[in-house]
Amino acid sequence: MAITSAMASATAGMRGAVEHMRRDAVQIAGSRDVSADVDALVHLKVDELQVAANARVIRAADEGLGRLLDILA
Repeated sequence: MAITSAMASATAGMRGAVEHMRRDAVQIAGSRDVSADVDALVHLKVDELQVAANARVIRAADEGLGRLLDILA
């Protein structure tokens, strides 16, 4: 997988997770149903983990690009 492809995929994954976080936060803020709040909280945690995983992919791709540039320099 190309570095730019990995970064683009991870960035898209982060955008999706953040959008889900917004949706779940709105659900929690407007809900009076405790079970719906619990589901939304679980989804928020999953989204948090997705953002962290995608951040690790971006960090790894950045480090790989840095190594490649060091080799070429």
